[in-house]
Amino acid sequence: MASEISDAAGVLVDNYAKRAARLMTGDVSALTDAPINSSIVEMMRNVVQVKKTDLATIGAFFRSEHFAAVPVVQLSAPLFRPIKSVCVRQ
Repeated sequence: MASEISDAAGVLVDNYAKRAARLMTGDVSALTDAPINSSIVEMMRNVVQVKKTDLATIGAFFRSEHFAAVPVVQLSAPLFRPIKSVCVRQ
């Protein structure tokens, strides 16, 4: 389960990074067609900057029990575990 929770955090960070990279290259369509969860890390980054806190706070949150308790993480982690085990065997 811990692996799936970590993977969920990784998906959020990856989607944010892809969206940011697209925007940095001038692809403004990323504002409308990037996955909706790509803006979650951006919003967290903005809060961290406004509060003048270390960006490592975001990583700490993704490793915390609070993130593990987020309903979508609680629902998706058990669903992806069996899928992952089948993919690993093949």
